[in-house]
Amino acid sequence: MIHEKQKISEANRANICYVYARWNEVESHLKEKANRGGVFAADLKIYLEGNQKKNWTRRCNKQVTHIHLAGYLLHLRNHKVEIALEQLTKLTKLFKRYTTNHEAALTQFLDFWKQRGHSGPNRTAWDYLDNPRLFWSIQETSCPELSSFAGILLTTVANSVPSERAFSVMNYIHSKMRKGL
Repeated sequence: MIHEKQKISEANRANICYVYARWNEVESHLKEKANRGGVFAADLKIYLEGNQKKNWTRRCNKQVTHIHLAGYLLHLRNHKVEIALEQLTKLTKLFKRYTTNHEAALTQFLDFWKQRGHSGPNRTAWDYLDNPRLFWSIQETSCPELSSFAGILLTTVANSVPSERAFSVMNYIHSKMRKGL
């Protein structure tokens, strides 16, 4: 099970499926602070709703891409969240780009989302809500396009923590003190 700290996109082992939700949480927090009043409320409202060059929408659109939306929607805990037409359009574009058969992937996604057909609620895979990799592995024979895509996507790390850690180790190993200089 994923702990709260791992949901934050900067945390170690945080995968791509948490980025979209995290940005939504940040936006909700900012809106709450803006509506509550106080010293920065007016500035927050301008940032959230404004049309200036540097505003929330522009920043969010730069940071949260179609792949983050797909990760969010393919995470098992989010399968009952409503999907807007705009989100479905983004997902379709993503399937066209990254799957070999985008129509099959979209059909399999909609079956998963609505829990019908091979993704029905009585399927064994739904017993593994806490283990997305196992869920999608079980679904591989009945949903090959979507399972392959989801398997790769949900194991994609959303940050640079592992590489930064590797560079720290390398710097330690190759330090002047260690070399005896």
